[in-house]
Amino acid sequence: MLPFEPEQNTDLASTRIWLGAGERDSIVPRDNILRWSQLLQLCSADVTLRWHAGGHELSRDEIEAARIWFEN
Repeated sequence: MLPFEPEQNTDLASTRIWLGAGERDSIVPRDNILRWSQLLQLCSADVTLRWHAGGHELSRDEIEAARIWFEN
């Protein structure tokens, strides 16, 4: 969720960020996830955005994908 947009960008260079999002999320709209990803990238963060077919839940596949990402 994107509760606010910062007035200035923070330097997040060398910061890796994982975003997992559901294609059918009824709580956090797709546009919010895309904007959040964009804002983080504008701050020079290394953003990985992974979509899954579900909604707002956290699946075993999502946890496994995040684990693999974290280990790399």
